[in-house]
Amino acid sequence: GILLDLGEFILNLADSNARRYLKAGVAMELSKTQEEIEAAALAASAKPSGGHGHGAAEAVDPNALIVAEMERYKPAIRDSIISVLSSKTSDELATTPGKELSKEQIKESVDAIFDGNREVLRVSFGSFFIQ
Repeated sequence: GILLDLGEFILNLADSNARRYLKAGVAMELSKTQEEIEAAALAASAKPSGGHGHGAAEAVDPNALIVAEMERYKPAIRDSIISVLSSKTSDELATTPGKELSKEQIKESVDAIFDGNREVLRVSFGSFFIQ
């Protein structure tokens, strides 16, 4: 898959009795399309086995193209994550099942952005602090 680091999020939670904040580092693993898998295999098999490659065009790294594509989606993905997490209370996010439910909701929300062209395989919290 493709690892997409979305950085840190600092946001208000939905607690009504007190102002609570969440600071979380979020990353996700995304599926590759069949075309991307084939392009990566082709690029790997086309690498010269020695020589200097004079006159040969440099192959474009398929993973670099994927990363560039994901940069275009980042604002929509970040917005989706903010919407999911800011709708939660600190009590909901304080439990392991609450965090897992949030990951699943983020996955579903971001999958809708890709409209079936790509799938979120995993959502990970690198850091997670409630204050």
